[in-house]
Amino acid sequence: MHQSPLRALIPALLCLLCSALLRPAALAAAEGEASDQHPPAPTASPTGDAPPVVPATAAADPAAGNHLVPAMTTVNAGRGGSFSLADKDPSTLLGGVEILYEKVRTLCDHVSYWQSPLPGTAHAQLSRVLFVAGAEAADPLHVIFDTRATQLPMIGFRGLMSPTGVEVVRQPLDPAHPTLVSFMVKMHDMEDFAGDIQTSTGWKPHAGWADEMEAVVVATIVPAGLIKQRFTSLVLHGRSATEDRPRRRARLERLKDPIPPKAALASLHAKSMDWWVESKTITIFFDDVGKAREVVYDQDFHGEGTPSLDSPVDRHSQPALDPKH
Repeated sequence: MHQSPLRALIPALLCLLCSALLRPAALAAAEGEASDQHPPAPTASPTGDAPPVVPATAAADPAAGNHLVPAMTTVNAGRGGSFSLADKDPSTLLGGVEILYEKVRTLCDHVSYWQSPLPGTAHAQLSRVLFVAGAEAADPLHVIFDTRATQLPMIGFRGLMSPTGVEVVRQPLDPAHPTLVSFMVKMHDMEDFAGDIQTSTGWKPHAGWADEMEAVVVATIVPAGLIKQRFTSLVLHGRSATEDRPRRRARLERLKDPIPPKAALASLHAKSMDWWVESKTITIFFDDVGKAREVVYDQDFHGEGTPSLDSPVDRHSQPALDPKH
């Protein structure tokens, strides 16, 4: 069955972030991923007040395999939108947009997305998506991505991010890996964020700051579309000095205690923590099942504390990315 335009849009939503691609319902049964994960406690909203979180779905019967049940996508657009059949013209959602999928909530002013053929699939797939803040959004200054309550197994970050805009771009196929496709997700003016990161020993509270965030998400290509979507890396970028703003390094910190539900994001940097690191760039690498496996920073860094073995922190050269400084 051909995916509806909105089903095609949903995979890009969790690319951000914290970002990743979500499989359409038609692919969920074919993929057959199992999940026994439970969501962590809610983190804070940008204003310091945590919006209500829907209680977690009861655990599935072990005899049924604990498969994640495909969920309904809910899309609200205050002024509707349009759907384009041409590769060069975008489809749109307008007038204040809210998108819900598996307890992942996305809020913005409007969305533009493009689809184009992808070798190995029977139908056009997403090639670019823009999430834009504006006057008709619930928060006019930010795009809100709230993954605090999701149980999606491949989402290794469950928290709150509020950039001013998000761009998702499909990358050219690598001839050496013809059945894999990558997406680059860029979050602009990211600033403070907080949530739980899945490590080898469970979900751990983290907070941080970044001027820009870049995530790479890969998916496996099958005729029906894309399956097994997962993060491979997430890069936090610091800010270059300008005439009116000083230079600022990106920051990542492991908090000792769970994040209070009503804590303002910026206040978390003063909480007790196991370790923290500041650097021009900080990269979190994820394994094939969505768990953080390593945190890497560059040569220009400050830090304190002793990182735990569930997500080792190391210093060496960063992957090649567009320079931000």
